[in-house]
Amino acid sequence: MGRRRGGGGGFSRKAPTARGSGAPPPSTRRTEGGGSLLGGVASMIGQGMMWGAGSGIGHRVTDSIMGPRTIAYESAQNNAEEGASSSNGAVVDARTNPCAGPMELFGKCLEQNTDNVAQCQAFADLLTSCKRDL
Repeated sequence: MGRRRGGGGGFSRKAPTARGSGAPPPSTRRTEGGGSLLGGVASMIGQGMMWGAGSGIGHRVTDSIMGPRTIAYESAQNNAEEGASSSNGAVVDARTNPCAGPMELFGKCLEQNTDNVAQCQAFADLLTSCKRDL
């Protein structure tokens, strides 16, 4: 009984058998990039419109609470008899803005309670009711 010299050391190579690992095969879809230029531009336009709408809604909510934003230019004449002057030197006329008093009280409360604005809720309610009654 002779031995053969075949060079393989007695090991035979077989193709590996496929085992059922339960994992799905890898996807062939591209998940990153690959979009068209027009699709990217449309996406950016849509995102900009959403940011603009959100900003507009935020401004409207703030205006409903604090009152509309107005800019008034006053002359350097003596207006003491026309209205009471506030702490910052601007003239507050109760005839043109009947909610000036509650607005000033709410502003002072916010300045004093920067860490806890919940304490100013009564002034905010007063200002809201004044705006609603107009």
